[in-house]
Amino acid sequence: MRIIPHHLPTRTTAALLAATTVLLGSTPAIAQHTAGTDPVDCSPWMTPTVTPEERADRVIAEMTREEKSAVITGMAAYLQGWGPEFAGRTHGVERLCLPPVKFTDGPAGIGNGASGITQFPSHLNLGATFDPGLAQDYAAAIATEARGKGANAVAGPAIDIARDPRWGRFFESPGEDPLLVGDLGAAEVTGTRSAGIMGVAKHLGAYTRENGRNTDASDVTVDEKTLQEIYLKPFGRVADAGVSSVMCSYSQLSGTKNCNNSYLMNQVLRGQYGFDGFTVSDWYGQHNTVASANAGLDMQMPDSCFYSDHLWSTVDSGAVSGDRVDTMVHNVLAEMFRSGVVDSPPTGTQDAVVTGPGHRELARDIAAKSMVLLRNDTVPTDSGEHPVLPVDDSVHTIGLIGSGAGRDALGSGGGSGHVIADDIVTPFEGLYSRGAGNGTEVHYTDGNYLPTVRQLAENSDLVVVVMHRHITESVDNTDFRFGLHQRNIIRTALEANNRVVLVTNTGGPVDLDGYGDDVPAVLAAFYPGQEYGDALADIIFGDVNPSGHLPVTWPLSQDQMPTTSSFGSGAFTEGTGVGYRGYQWQSITPRWWFGHGLSYTTFTTDDVRTTGPNSVTATVTNTGDRHGDTVVQAYAVRDGIRELAGYSRVGIAPGDTVDVDITIPDSALARWDEDARQLVVPGGPVEVIVSDSAGGDGPSTTLMTTQSVFGAPVPEAPTWATVGNGDPAQEQEDRMACKNSASMAGFIGMASYFGMPQKEQAWTPVTDNP
Repeated sequence: MRIIPHHLPTRTTAALLAATTVLLGSTPAIAQHTAGTDPVDCSPWMTPTVTPEERADRVIAEMTREEKSAVITGMAAYLQGWGPEFAGRTHGVERLCLPPVKFTDGPAGIGNGASGITQFPSHLNLGATFDPGLAQDYAAAIATEARGKGANAVAGPAIDIARDPRWGRFFESPGEDPLLVGDLGAAEVTGTRSAGIMGVAKHLGAYTRENGRNTDASDVTVDEKTLQEIYLKPFGRVADAGVSSVMCSYSQLSGTKNCNNSYLMNQVLRGQYGFDGFTVSDWYGQHNTVASANAGLDMQMPDSCFYSDHLWSTVDSGAVSGDRVDTMVHNVLAEMFRSGVVDSPPTGTQDAVVTGPGHRELARDIAAKSMVLLRNDTVPTDSGEHPVLPVDDSVHTIGLIGSGAGRDALGSGGGSGHVIADDIVTPFEGLYSRGAGNGTEVHYTDGNYLPTVRQLAENSDLVVVVMHRHITESVDNTDFRFGLHQRNIIRTALEANNRVVLVTNTGGPVDLDGYGDDVPAVLAAFYPGQEYGDALADIIFGDVNPSGHLPVTWPLSQDQMPTTSSFGSGAFTEGTGVGYRGYQWQSITPRWWFGHGLSYTTFTTDDVRTTGPNSVTATVTNTGDRHGDTVVQAYAVRDGIRELAGYSRVGIAPGDTVDVDITIPDSALARWDEDARQLVVPGGPVEVIVSDSAGGDGPSTTLMTTQSVFGAPVPEAPTWATVGNGDPAQEQEDRMACKNSASMAGFIGMASYFGMPQKEQAWTPVTDNP
């Protein structure tokens, strides 16, 4: 047994932070005398009955240049990568009763090394639930914990498209389909707002690689049709849902840095989507002052150089207008008023314990509902033919194999989306505890010694092999296979026993080429959070009927993907053929299609009919002997290619038949019209197939559509907008004035080539003991 030491995070500034939180806990009508200024009557903009926009205008009229910069810049010091609180914070303006914006990383729980929080399942797990209602609960719980820690902004939802499993942040995406990603992201926005804090959707736009990020090597070539139909659609959905902020990414589009990109921020985000919140740079993702300001970037994070004194020098020179700066400040302040973080600021502290039984139960529920049963063959045993899962009366002993079931259990991926649990329930702990409840013995080996693996497998009624694979922000992977020794463990177990379950504890699909066809049962756990072991036991023992469905396509092998050759090049040669779309176009059959997921019961679908201009109804029957959830999926067929047009997760009792209504939004049918500069719904008949995956069989109906436009057209760039990265001489001047920001930006780019070390999964030491 090896115990991994863990250390609680230091709290060197606890007293100062607590004092700050107390100060900002209530906002006085009259601000206190500060730094030689006279007291100010804040009541004109502290009246909730006045619109957020008017409140912002009123306070801006009273602000000095320095105070305006305090609203749109971070406080990170020289060579400080984050901070000084959480992921970062603005200065705030005490004189004018304006609190700072305090960000915490939060796609899957409170990050930044916090303790006393819940480590929720990853966004990929959330995608596998196909459940916007659950996504809303997920985000509300995370936002509540953030508020309890004193933060008023969460860096989430992450709504990037999962393009290739080699991406280091693959697990942070809800999936490969823009409809699913957008639906879940919009639900998360609602959940975050319900807690009275701000959410930050990320990362605009077409951000799908780590290597070379934040440098010229991150440049990608994506045609506008692909941008509009795949990568930008989820941002339109969260804008409609009222997201507070959008973060520009580390990547570049056709040579233009995304935090300098007027097309993305001015024309699409605000012009096409009507976004009215504020934009913020990814941490050190801003490279200059003039181009960023004129491209629509409102806030610099986590430091201040570009948008403090240097910004005002460019205003004085005429390179940036004073009105543009006021608009940047207005966008931030109006959203602060709109979200309630000024009138009802969080009163929590960073040392607060904000997790609890309710959130742990939610994490367990999401983990169980997101695990995808990919295969579950029937195999011969001493007591007859049995499906490998769930555990039944023929199973008296379980052989649990793999360090991923013990000390190497992964509840979270790495990077800014990493969350450290106070403690994590390992698969060994979960299965051992559940087995003790009904007399099922669970024996464990970490798998280091193959003869021990063989012996344990031979002497067990059921073998559960748990294999883990850690991926992280900051570096891409050359492959997505298990290591050689891990593959040998799997092969050894298969040679010794025909009733084997492979549990993949990974940040996405795994290349199972060479042995995958021989594994009779495969369960994808992804990164299921701190309740991993109990949720896994729920599925293995059948206490919960598996209901997760793949939010991404699972390749047959690494050499068989639409992006196999293009991933590292920066050229998105697959165009809109992302994920399952590309497999269809290239006539490739993957190992498992997007949407695939098995259950311990069975379902049939028939009598699909059109029930409205944007809806179809299917009759679904549970033909098995136990209650189960399924995801009924509707695919529009155009040019011979299926595309997800709608879905509904539904629970059905054994023997029952229900009618399932599926709404098909215009956004799912809209195509990019280059001439109209707009998304357009083509008119005419559209075949809709209702199936259990993108490649499955199913009945169909015909939806009659009327040609119409979807949303607003993309407007021309504002007259004051910078084209591309602007004047090279001006960019060089900006960088020279802000050497610290430039050096930190370079460090982020350099780190993408060697990665960052894996962090702890839990503050309580993870061991191999139950």
